[in-house]
Amino acid sequence: MNNIFSFATGELSQDAFICWCLNWINEPDNITTRRYRQLGLELLAKLIDNPLNSDSLSKVDIKSIDKVILVQQVLNIDVLAIIPQYKLAIIIEDKTNTSEHDNQISFYRGSLKTVFDNKKPWNAYNKLEKAFKSVNLNIDHADIANYHIHTVYFKTGYYFDYDWQVAHSNSVDNYLTGPMFWDILKHYHDCESDILQSYCDHLKHQLEWYQSVSKINGKYDDGGYYINWERITQHGLLQIVFDNENIDGSWLWKDMSAYTNQYSTGTNQGGSPWTNRRFWCRAESEAIWSDPPTCFKPWMFWRVDHDSKGLYLSLRYYNNDSSEAGKVLRKRVYAQLNTMINETILNELETLSSAYNQCVARPQHGNYYENTLIHIGIEPVLVSWGENKGHLFINLVRDIDSKLREVIEAFDWKSFKL
Repeated sequence: MNNIFSFATGELSQDAFICWCLNWINEPDNITTRRYRQLGLELLAKLIDNPLNSDSLSKVDIKSIDKVILVQQVLNIDVLAIIPQYKLAIIIEDKTNTSEHDNQISFYRGSLKTVFDNKKPWNAYNKLEKAFKSVNLNIDHADIANYHIHTVYFKTGYYFDYDWQVAHSNSVDNYLTGPMFWDILKHYHDCESDILQSYCDHLKHQLEWYQSVSKINGKYDDGGYYINWERITQHGLLQIVFDNENIDGSWLWKDMSAYTNQYSTGTNQGGSPWTNRRFWCRAESEAIWSDPPTCFKPWMFWRVDHDSKGLYLSLRYYNNDSSEAGKVLRKRVYAQLNTMINETILNELETLSSAYNQCVARPQHGNYYENTLIHIGIEPVLVSWGENKGHLFINLVRDIDSKLREVIEAFDWKSFKL
């Protein structure tokens, strides 16, 4: 099917579709528009269904709403939906495959409040004034200084750990995921609208793709593994191994903020992705990086990545202190960690290596900011994944992680570093 959303894949296109859905609320309720109006009202209800004990939202009767003012890119806000009837302004931060950055949502809320209170800056106020006029309302009589501002993080792409942190942050009142949006749209897929049908097909295809790449040993048509290039697959492997998730992909849309350890992802110089899972829990990680630090454990993480030799899972130690004392300490910590590995998990590493074609390596350097402690080639694991679902690999790595953590945790790192 020749679908316009196969080409209009950006956030501005999705902004427009969100506005298109909500704008049906402004149409008269008749046999032609009824289902489209219901779509708009259902979406609006979802946007505000997590009121966080807000009195302003608890009084909203969705079915009574017949007027929505929609403004795009005022104060750089993707979509601003204003409900004059309830003195409600909804900031929608819309994302497809990127994430919120630089506290955008908090900044937008503050900027909009400034305009509502002071009618400045003029260009923003003037844009709002025109939007009110478009629905035959005078902004000067709207009492906008007393409007309640509600924020929504609206992302249809995969939610990484950072996205879940944004979704639950103080600056965000509610969030929507791709599956949550689809749960609304799928009931209107049969409406006779090319726009609606095209977007539904686009979103459905996108969600199906995410599900397909959740297969840990899945491959592209050219035979390359998804996990080489798909962050989702990399996350999945780490979640299965370290957070006891099932291999069936049920972890795909799980709220990652519930995990004790934080995940992060980035891009190598060549453009390929990597994904990390921190070795220590969120609170301990924050304490290690606090200034001054309140925890003296070494900064460590598990990484899924690939290099010229293939895919791997590695345990790494990081210290970016470039002073001479920092360099000396880095080597001492690295040596101590290797001693702990030798004394604690050497048998498990040997079992793992012999089970998967000598997949374990132990680089010995310690001269870099980021130093590998254990390097596990995982292509032999993926080859046999279909036979045993990776159970031996998963159990061995979990055992390695658990035993090593216990020993490192018990060590007096503060005295060692001093």
